[in-house]
Parts: sequence; C-alpha cells; structure tokens
Amino acid sequence: MKNHLFFTTLALISLWCISAWAEMSPKEIVDKAIEVNERGLKKGKIKLRLVIAQSGATRERVVVSKAMTQNGLDRVKVQFIEPADVKGTTLLMIEQGGDQEDLQYLFLPSRKKTKRISGSNKDAKFVGTDFTYADLENYDLKKGEYKKLADQNYKGTDCYQIEIVPKNPDDFFYSKVVGLIDKQTFVPLKMDFFDKTDGALLKILTVKKVEELKGNIIITKAVMENVKEGSSTTMTIESYEPEATFDASEFDKENIEL
Repeated sequence: MKNHLFFTTLALISLWCISAWAEMSPKEIVDKAIEVNERGLKKGKIKLRLVIAQSGATRERVVVSKAMTQNGLDRVKVQFIEPADVKGTTLLMIEQGGDQEDLQYLFLPSRKKTKRISGSNKDAKFVGTDFTYADLENYDLKKGEYKKLADQNYKGTDCYQIEIVPKNPDDFFYSKVVGLIDKQTFVPLKMDFFDKTDGALLKILTVKKVEELKGNIIITKAVMENVKEGSSTTMTIESYEPEATFDASEFDKENIEL
C-alpha cells in the first residue's frame, strides 16, 4: 500500500549523487521512488483537505489519516471528518506483504455497515474523488514490468521517465503508468495513467508543492486530474504529526468506526 494515499504520491528525499545512480535499472528507480515516497508517512497522523472540481463546481472533503507499522507491515486508517454527509466514513488498509493484495475495508455510517473492497471494486472512485481505491496502494507498481524511457526535463528538473506495464492485465487497473521521477530526490513529480479499456490517457497526477516538515521532505500538495471526465481532485496536507502514536487495536476491522 505504501502510498499512504493517496497517495501514489506523497513523499520525500534522499540525496545521492547522480553518477552513483547512473546505471540504476528501471525497477531500482521505481523501488527507490516508493521508498522515498513512504518515508515520513509510515507512522503518525496527517490531516488532508480534498477539493473535487468538475463542471465549474467544487466540493470539499477533510480527512484524518492515521498510520503505524505492525510486525513490519503497514496499517492505515483514513476517516472523513467534513462535510456532514460523509463524516465518519472510514477506510482501513492492511498490508499483507509479499505478493498478497492489501486488505481494504470501508465503513459507511449511513448504513452502519463495513464492506471489503477487493478485486475489480478497487477500480471504483474513493468517496467521489478522482482517486480509486487501487491508487491508495502500490500493488499495481509492485506487479508491473518496468521500462526506462528517454530522460525528460520537467519544469527545469532532470527526471527519469519510467513506464510500468502489467505482467498480467488482470492484476493491473491501468494499461500502463508512465512516471517522471526527479533524478536527485527520487520524488515522483508527474504520473500518467492510461485506460485499461482503450489505452488512452485517463488520469494525470501532478505534484504541486514539496516542503520540509519536521525533518521530512513531504509532498504537501498534489492534483489528480481525470482527463476523460474533466474532473480533478486537489489534495493538500493541512497538518502533519509524525510523532503521533496509536494503539494497534485501533487498526482492527472490528474497531473501524471508532
């Protein structure tokens, strides 16, 4: 899962001299980007504001995300606190390790019911945003084959360009993903997601702001744009508490609504 939201997406820094990484394989580049992306986000608490825009109208969502590591595996709980119509809606994500699919459970307070999100259901929108449930984990990236394309200069930054395609189409929610990764920091600056049905560009994830917070370099603003639907979701971190700790029981399925 390791994107911790949204993450296909939030993340950090590890400065290495470029020459040391000149011969990195495409998979090594992706693995490094995932490692950098999760640093500072594997534990603690963050508050995020999501602004969904479509057809000239906007809607806002505010969520609190809590994370911890248990026995070397990640646990993440994302709970909506605003507005009233989605307040209490909670997503619990449990990493299983290896090639196993992460467990995801969604609690809907209006129905007082918890359901598991699995299989093709992970391709659905996450509570009306332009992120899918699959976007909230790294499962697709782990199951893909990697190809290094021509390097790109993106807004003045030298980037690796990596293409990820499925080994097995049934394991992948996109026909391919193409990412631009900063050569120095390994922060993924832009990700293009291509439709599984027709191969056309479907979504674009763009990093807008990177900041140093409490000793970690974190992506604090990113936008997921759905090219086909003409909608977008802007995600902004409003508070960051990496020192926050939680009892492991809070990440039990039975306590999802607490």
